[in-house]
Amino acid sequence: MLNLAVSTINYLKGDAGVTALVAPKAITTGPVDVVIEKQNQILMPQIVVNDISEVTNTVPLNTRESRIQISCWSRTSQLEALKIYEAVVNALNYKSNDTNNTHIFWQRVGGYSKSYDSRMRLWNVSADFLVWSQ
Repeated sequence: MLNLAVSTINYLKGDAGVTALVAPKAITTGPVDVVIEKQNQILMPQIVVNDISEVTNTVPLNTRESRIQISCWSRTSQLEALKIYEAVVNALNYKSNDTNNTHIFWQRVGGYSKSYDSRMRLWNVSADFLVWSQ
């Protein structure tokens, strides 16, 4: 899973459509553990990549079927979070790539959700991606 997370983060950081909306320094793996007094220092908007699950298949041999969640965060608006989500989907949906010793065969959106926290004024749009890799 580590290679997959690193590969996904690097791929997002290399996509012009994504980095036009989110600074590369704000594309990370999470969660971020910051005390409430310093939360205003967290870079926004932000993309966070989290692993959800992984199984190893026998056909093709040693292929991993993984689920990763990509969360798009905004303190500005739901519209901004949705724009980031669309850029992420355009960057990753059905793409294949190689990073170090990880080959990603394909990936596709496997789920979608959105939320809003009125106390923290945070909009979140999350997508689960199903990824085959080796």
